[in-house]
Amino acid sequence: MKRALCIAAAAAAFAASVFMRESNISARVAHADEAEQASTFADMLCGEKYKYNPNGPHGPSLYYYAYACYQFPALKNFDMAQEANIPHDTPVQSKSDGISLDTLRKLLAPWLVFIFLCYLFGAFAGRAAAWWACACFALSGLSCIYAGYFVHEIIFAAAVFAAAQFLWAFFKAPTLRRAALAGAFAGLAQATKETSVIAFFALFISSAAALAILPDFRKNLFGLGPKKTAAFFAAFCAAFLAVFCAFYSSFGSNPRGIMDAFLAYGHFAGKSASADFREPFWYYLRLLFASKSEGAWFGELPISALFCAGTALAAARLARGGEPDTRRAAAYIIFCAIAAALQIAVLSCLSYKTPWLLLSPMALMCAPAGYAAAALIESRKAAAWIPAFAALCALGYWQFRLSRNAAVAYPHDPRNPMILSHTVSDYKNLLSRIADAERVSDYGADIPMAFVAGGESPWPAPWDLRNYPNAGFWGDGVPENLKDFEVVVACSPEAAEKVGKMLGDSGYVSEYFGLRKNVVLTVFIKRKLFEKIAQ
Repeated sequence: MKRALCIAAAAAAFAASVFMRESNISARVAHADEAEQASTFADMLCGEKYKYNPNGPHGPSLYYYAYACYQFPALKNFDMAQEANIPHDTPVQSKSDGISLDTLRKLLAPWLVFIFLCYLFGAFAGRAAAWWACACFALSGLSCIYAGYFVHEIIFAAAVFAAAQFLWAFFKAPTLRRAALAGAFAGLAQATKETSVIAFFALFISSAAALAILPDFRKNLFGLGPKKTAAFFAAFCAAFLAVFCAFYSSFGSNPRGIMDAFLAYGHFAGKSASADFREPFWYYLRLLFASKSEGAWFGELPISALFCAGTALAAARLARGGEPDTRRAAAYIIFCAIAAALQIAVLSCLSYKTPWLLLSPMALMCAPAGYAAAALIESRKAAAWIPAFAALCALGYWQFRLSRNAAVAYPHDPRNPMILSHTVSDYKNLLSRIADAERVSDYGADIPMAFVAGGESPWPAPWDLRNYPNAGFWGDGVPENLKDFEVVVACSPEAAEKVGKMLGDSGYVSEYFGLRKNVVLTVFIKRKLFEKIAQ
């Protein structure tokens, strides 16, 4: 009976995860970062050679992964109207690239499944703990959102977690294959995000702790002899460099990219101290617990509580001693807990903070959480495990409610702390207004539009309007022939003031549309065009 109930609970967690992830993908407006990544990929798909840019946005793996997926014919011929949420009967139609952002988001699902498989194939803390870890990660709000976000985060989290798994497997039984796989996934993590150095630091310290805890691991590693040690180290480094160099050199077409991968740390070091996304030290702790925002609750408190309980239980079992298998399972939990905690601690010390950076530590946190869940119901006495199972179900439902708020109820709402600087839903009204202007304009799809940034990023507009050949985007400047444009969008109050003075009051009608929290677009439409739209 207990086994059947556990299977049903895990199935419910996975079903809830699929529901929340798919709902988030279909309902959420494109984030500026997603639009930039999609634009880079679209250029690749249209034949442009990819070259790594050390000044951002991140590593090459996301683009090459999407490019490989798009070689399958079933993924072609999607309409841009899907991601713009513009009715299909409007004049706005897809560009020849045929790319849908919703499809790009869904392409990331295998990486979520891969993380589940890493829990299960390793099962270093036991099979039951691995299944509960999967359930925890499935229900995590961070997972439900960022496993379907077309940015680098889910690939990075999967690569770091796989590197940790193979590193632990190597400690248990050193082989060239395990050393090479650990190196390959570490290389993939590096080829995905520059923040990999934080993960590598955390894994190094957690590995040292594991070796200190388990004498048999020390014997496995230090008893190899110089030749074998050198061979294993060479296998790790060779696999790491093979993946690292392949991606950053654009598979040989841009050798300069390998050097740029190191130069990028100058840019990201400056970005980490930037005031643009400055948050207090406890920012990540607030996300990992629970917080109320204008009546709605968000957070990961049930998982975090299980994480703390699992870590404490593992420490207690190590202190008591016991069977070697019990000690190894507990040591693995401490290994994951230290790696997760150190990543969070280092990230908390940086000024630049974003919620998606927690996804990689969360994958590690779910291992201790699953360990605690398995321990709660390990008793064979019904009087003990039935109340414990009921408590687990209550925690799971609580996490579902928190994650549902983050992923489904408030997918792009500024009140949602699990997202950051997200495009608001009013942005879709801007796209509809532009479609209306195109419909009545003599220029049709060639309608001239100017976006004047004025210090605010216009993304995701360049992605959604990529099919308009006469849509132009200016940074700090303003085009001299501004009155030749039928639609002018000012992205900041300063830009709006400058544009308003140049256009005058009589020839244009102004409207306002939200783009992000505290970012309002001022849209100037030629009066004759606006009057036609209003008819």
